[in-house]
Amino acid sequence: MGAYRQRTGGTRQKCLEPAVSKCGVGSDDMLRQFTQSMRQAPNFNDMDGANETDVYVCGNGGNLFHYDGKAWAKIDTKTDAILTAMHCISAEEVLVVGEDGTVLIGNARAGFRSLGEFFPGDYIWSVRSFQGKIYLGTLHGLYVLEGSRVRLLTGEKLDGKTQIISLDSVSDNALWIATNRHAFRYDGNAFTFYQHGDNIAH
Repeated sequence: MGAYRQRTGGTRQKCLEPAVSKCGVGSDDMLRQFTQSMRQAPNFNDMDGANETDVYVCGNGGNLFHYDGKAWAKIDTKTDAILTAMHCISAEEVLVVGEDGTVLIGNARAGFRSLGEFFPGDYIWSVRSFQGKIYLGTLHGLYVLEGSRVRLLTGEKLDGKTQIISLDSVSDNALWIATNRHAFRYDGNAFTFYQHGDNIAH
């Protein structure tokens, strides 16, 4: 994908550089045409991609769009759930998550399929593939997807009340977990707790 800059706001949004400029998102005219053609999706929650010609955005109303370097195309997700986050594992595997604990996997060429809805009435806010497993961040803990079920992971200061804000990894050496209070590093076997100095009492 090349270098990218992450910008945070009310919801997490990745601004991919140089993909944004190549997609034309930086152009007011193209952005206007893009949004006018998608009136059902006034809000986008995440953006990711394998490279500058393989970019995805997801948002409200089950909306998922793909950019192939020339044009944007809407992908049929067969859901109207709010889609909150994604992880582009490779050109062949893209994870998308959201409302009701929805987990989708696939790509723009072959289509997406549902792995399940694991938290009815609730949301998954972050997702990451790490060491071949799918990890889900929620406001009630960190989960790993095991077949057709999810399992809560626990450790020091990490339980079913922990609010997971973001998951990230750059290799299979470590999964980084940012919560509303502290941070954790997971190596696939054990958690390392990193305490934030302003939240010692929590």
